[in-house]
Amino acid sequence: MKLASPQDESIAVKIIADTFEANLSVSSVIGLGRNRKKKISRLASYAFIKAINRGGAYISDNKMGAALCFRSNNNSSNLKEFIAEIRFTLSIPIAKVIHALKREAYLKKHRYQGDHFYF
Repeated sequence: MKLASPQDESIAVKIIADTFEANLSVSSVIGLGRNRKKKISRLASYAFIKAINRGGAYISDNKMGAALCFRSNNNSSNLKEFIAEIRFTLSIPIAKVIHALKREAYLKKHRYQGDHFYF
């Protein structure tokens, strides 16, 4: 594995989107309706951009695997990340956005407060 570069985004997003397809947490936010693959791809793109901004996007040497992993205390972000987040958010119903925000707040409340890694 090596650190991914912005040029690896399309490959990494496809790999991540394929794994998100069967993820129940992703399904609860995205749903099973129309444009599912597009929504999953937007979520995968946002996750990749967020990880690469924090030095935590990896791609395998043969480009068949990808991993996103970064420290919790690394809060750097940029305009590209913000745009990807808004783009994803606008693709899902407002009720799903509210559900996701409530779920994230619950998880954050019960998460270890010290420095840790996000996977």
